[in-house]
Amino acid sequence: MSAEACSHYLETAISAYAKDNVASGRWPQEGALARSRAEFDSLLPQGLQTPDNHLFEIREAKTTPVIGFLWFAIVESRGQRTAFVYDIEIMPAYRRRGYAGAAFEALEHLVCQPGLSRIGLYVLAIMRQHRPCTASWNISLPVSIC
Repeated sequence: MSAEACSHYLETAISAYAKDNVASGRWPQEGALARSRAEFDSLLPQGLQTPDNHLFEIREAKTTPVIGFLWFAIVESRGQRTAFVYDIEIMPAYRRRGYAGAAFEALEHLVCQPGLSRIGLYVLAIMRQHRPCTASWNISLPVSIC
């Protein structure tokens, strides 16, 4: 991901994260955007250069338009190294077409190489409407995370 793409992604993601946390009841509206920005700043203090954090654009191929974003970090817990997905976002025009599942399949292949044992993901209560999607992922679309 380029620095310009990262900047655009972060502005959108910070706003969306604040809105999702307010909608889920975790945070009050007042101060939500500042709180969201502070969390992102603590997780990505060096932006794209933050060690063990990986931000990708999701595309059908390297030369096709961006259809989403994926951010994961390598974390260690109880002796296991895990690829923890902080965010996956598929742009509205591309949703419900299997791209999120395909991105996770690409991620699975990517994280097997450095010896990670798991992929972790936290889903806010407000996002649980996506659960049927994840349960029925037919991961057969070609997707590039780059």
